[in-house]
Amino acid sequence: MTGALVRPLRLDEVGVRIDYFHDATDEYLLKLGVDRALLPDRDAWRSSYAEDFSRPLPERDTYNLAWELDGRLIGFRTRGFRGEDAKGSSRRRRGRHTFRPLRDPGPERVRS
Repeated sequence: MTGALVRPLRLDEVGVRIDYFHDATDEYLLKLGVDRALLPDRDAWRSSYAEDFSRPLPERDTYNLAWELDGRLIGFRTRGFRGEDAKGSSRRRRGRHTFRPLRDPGPERVRS
């Protein structure tokens, strides 16, 4: 047993976040306040991550964390932290502070 680890999510792992939302049931997305119709296409979402990861950290739109347990990815957290106000000046933006656990999808495909 190697224990738990929180580390930056790698670009090659962003698919777990994309799949988390695209593979969720409509009922679960509703609980999260997410409209499936507003989810980006998987490939477009992956491309936006690639673009974001290519920038220096202070210029990124998001920061992503991965939770590992015994070398296995068990969850993620994405924090949006850049944005612009109505006047076009940069400001810090609050992100959601929710840990998203990854689970083997069951027949009901609902994650909590």
